[in-house]
Amino acid sequence: MSKPFGLKNEEYWTDPWKNLSDVSWERVDKDIAGILLDAPDHVPLDTQSSLPVLAYHSGPTQSLWQAPFRDHGAITALRVEDDVFFTAKAVPPSGPETPKDPEPSPGFAGEEFEIDLRESLSLEWAPGTLWVTAFLRDQGSNRVKVVMGPSPAAYKDPAVDRFLAEERAKLPQRSLAYPRQAAMDSVTVPFRPADGAKLGLQFTAHRIMVAEPGASGKLHVSWRLPIRPTDVSNEGPKTLIKGLPPVTAVAAISILFIGSEFGSLFPLSLRVPSFEPVEQEDGSPVAAGSFTLDLLGLNALTEDPQTWFVYGFAGEILQGPATIAVVSSDSLPKGGR
Repeated sequence: MSKPFGLKNEEYWTDPWKNLSDVSWERVDKDIAGILLDAPDHVPLDTQSSLPVLAYHSGPTQSLWQAPFRDHGAITALRVEDDVFFTAKAVPPSGPETPKDPEPSPGFAGEEFEIDLRESLSLEWAPGTLWVTAFLRDQGSNRVKVVMGPSPAAYKDPAVDRFLAEERAKLPQRSLAYPRQAAMDSVTVPFRPADGAKLGLQFTAHRIMVAEPGASGKLHVSWRLPIRPTDVSNEGPKTLIKGLPPVTAVAAISILFIGSEFGSLFPLSLRVPSFEPVEQEDGSPVAAGSFTLDLLGLNALTEDPQTWFVYGFAGEILQGPATIAVVSSDSLPKGGR
């Protein structure tokens, strides 16, 4: 499959915009709205010091003016080996805020951006595999896979490769990790997406939540995901949570809340339990579970009431957005409810 910007691997560093006119013409001439993302397949750590990611944001001029990518865009990366999730504004602020341009005439346009992922996400410069995605509110780009490692000319020692694989197989089951606003379901709510997918995440939530004393706003997450063999409970299920069934496995899930205003980003990296028997599919373990987040208990979502777009990440799986709006009680009509 050809790369979106039609570049050879080394050209992301030497001549990244050589085909920009072709990309622009393809998107703008055909009125293709959204975010197109591209990046090198392989980053040779010993010969390069940056990770260039190219983004092209196109759409109706009114939409680009209302929510420009440089103000509202987000960039994310999920490292496959340990499920570490990174996110930041795609375009860091470059100085004092400037006045907004006058409202444009109707039309269709696009704008290109070059992002150094190493700098933007403060990436550790070490071997690993990344799934990279860009977002703007409810728009998500294509996902790009980037492998970081030695250059093709670097010496490869097969004994070291075997040793590292053996060490990975010895890793212990990961510890559970989730905020106090999360409640694990003792009886798993089945994962039944409308598209019939067998693996993934499923969100259920009220569309509008009122932030007032004593209120709660529930986001329910059902999941069925491939997991690392080392995250299956050894020697059978182990009870890790008081008052809940024995834990059979642990899954890594990251959730990102993207605000409609201010370029707000709020990530949550979770390690959640499964209480169901672990299944095997294509020789790999698959676990299922469900949990509930009280969104109104998360200060980051209620301090600036706005609409939030919710995305879920688990390895190669991306789900979302689910759209919720947090409304301040002060904005409600007066006179009683």
